[in-house]
Amino acid sequence: MKEFRRFLPWIAILVIAPAVWVFAGPDQHVDNPAIVKSEIKVYSETIAETTDIAAAVTDRKFRILSFSAVATSGTAETVRLSNGDNNLIGTAAAPLKLDQDGTDGPMGIMWNHNPGGWCETDTVTEALTVTLGATTPVHVTCTYVETM
Repeated sequence: MKEFRRFLPWIAILVIAPAVWVFAGPDQHVDNPAIVKSEIKVYSETIAETTDIAAAVTDRKFRILSFSAVATSGTAETVRLSNGDNNLIGTAAAPLKLDQDGTDGPMGIMWNHNPGGWCETDTVTEALTVTLGATTPVHVTCTYVETM
């Protein structure tokens, strides 16, 4: 019995630690010193042309916390998320193809909320842009924070 008591504190840490980590997880962006503003910004629009989700901010990058793009027409559309020459989703040569009826591609893409961020723009003072291949409407939702 004496041997078992010696391990009790370690067992308690193993049981409690995962719950504490999960509890702290959603607020990671608040405590991250690289985050300039802990305010999460939301962009949600149905667009039919190339659009800046976030205008360039001097000496700041953007960290994407969640993103979705959903086709709103039976006509296939291509989508690319980028900043300057850095591709975050798709490339100029191989953009993501969306199609509402699923014939030429998935209806949409969705990155659920990730407090640490899915990706980040590579250069400061560049806009975050969604580029469409044509003028077929696509609904885009994006949450992001500014970083240094």
